[in-house]
Amino acid sequence: MAVTNSKKILTFEQLSSEITAIANCKVLFDFPNEPNHVTERQYGFLQIDRPTIRYTAFTTPHALILYSALFKPECALQTRLHSPEITLMITTMESQSVCFNGSWINTDQVAIVSSRSEVPFALFIPQNTTVILSEIAEPSRKLKSFSDSLVPVAVSKRNLDKFKAVGKFVFEQPTEKQGHGGTKAVLDLITVLLDELPPLRPQSLHGPSRRPRKHLMTKIVKMMEQKTMRAMSLKQIANELDISTKSINLFFKEYLFIPPKRFYLLVNLFKFRNILIQGKCSSVLEATVLSGVDGWSRYSERYQKLFGEKPYDTFMKSK
Repeated sequence: MAVTNSKKILTFEQLSSEITAIANCKVLFDFPNEPNHVTERQYGFLQIDRPTIRYTAFTTPHALILYSALFKPECALQTRLHSPEITLMITTMESQSVCFNGSWINTDQVAIVSSRSEVPFALFIPQNTTVILSEIAEPSRKLKSFSDSLVPVAVSKRNLDKFKAVGKFVFEQPTEKQGHGGTKAVLDLITVLLDELPPLRPQSLHGPSRRPRKHLMTKIVKMMEQKTMRAMSLKQIANELDISTKSINLFFKEYLFIPPKRFYLLVNLFKFRNILIQGKCSSVLEATVLSGVDGWSRYSERYQKLFGEKPYDTFMKSK
């Protein structure tokens, strides 16, 4: 099957929209302000369709944070691949690595997320990394077990290296006449994987209040997204979940490489920006109310530092 899209260079928001549609996730960044970095096209992106797999490769010059409470594939993809169940395989080009649920992916490992398992996941992507997302029509129940483990999975290095080599060639020189060598390598990799035993999930966070990691991730992030700026209190969240604030801090340090309060600020800044971009509010003030923003002058300054423009400039662009 031919390449469905030629390689593109996207802005951050275009890339975020594409990745969100694939993995049902939120995409955040947190780096010093660079002029026009949000509007510049600097993220390479390529998507290829095969009969049973859709590949998406993207490269980022900046570190990104992806988190999802639930992997839910697109209905259109399920229809095209003739499968209600999709498995997302995450890997990188060559020897690059990303951090999946607090564990760095080795050169002989991939991350597996099954639509059957309904588990959350977090992905930290260092700068100058090329990531490959493979959406595979594979109904095997055993892949759910690998997904439930919440850790990177060891696979056939021979097949993985072949897949990465083909992926690198296609990403750098996309044409309409690419063969199916990469797909064969992936299907062989999955076949071998299904003969292996799923890994044991690592022990949950240490402390007097132990909880399965997947429940911590889902509940803490969901609570942070639902609360307003004024209502944010790490101690309050810890009390409601019957865990310690130390456990929450360890969780964010291990999974997202960012303190929980900074993460919470980013979630609200991105939420505020999305409301401005949608153009459905009549003023910046209305957007602050919808976002639950408190302490407007200080918040506006933080917005400008992160996105390189004032909230009013973003608002006017949406008109």
